[in-house]
Amino acid sequence: MSWILQNWIELVGAALGLLFVFLEIKAHVAVWPVSILSSIFYTIVFYQSGFFGEAALQIYFILASFYGWWKWLQPQFKSAEQNVITSFPVSIFPYLLGFSIILFTLLNLALAHWTTSPVPYQDALLTTLNIIGTWMLAKKYIQHWWVWILVNFLSVLVFYSRSLYPTAVLYFVFFVLSFVGLIKWKKTGVFK
Repeated sequence: MSWILQNWIELVGAALGLLFVFLEIKAHVAVWPVSILSSIFYTIVFYQSGFFGEAALQIYFILASFYGWWKWLQPQFKSAEQNVITSFPVSIFPYLLGFSIILFTLLNLALAHWTTSPVPYQDALLTTLNIIGTWMLAKKYIQHWWVWILVNFLSVLVFYSRSLYPTAVLYFVFFVLSFVGLIKWKKTGVFK
């Protein structure tokens, strides 16, 4: 009972994170307000754990969630099931890759030199991949699931190594559900 009381913020954030993934799999617009709530809790968890990149990422998630919420309410993303999905345009891949490399490098340098992050390299990598994945989700690119598969796998390893056990379990569930989401989006999506 004492452990639950000491870790209640992480547990609530994890529960909201699970709800987020279930709504994401269904491509339901409620994914965005749940993301906002989960991100508020995880801002605190990651800041207290020294994952400053991840804590800052939660602020990005909050802002991106407002954008995603607005985007998903637009007519071009709606169908009878609100499940219009698109494919990632290969022509923008070099730009996205270049942006990712620059962002990762800057984050890694900032975290290594200006914070007490215990894992600046991993923190920068996870932050960069999460930013890309969230942007791709807001655009409803089906390939965002591949980014989540990678992010979630790496997150399990990093968070477990830092004794964030509920979060490591949450990201393991995310890892498994990423495959479920990919399959469901392929089967039920209305592609444009």
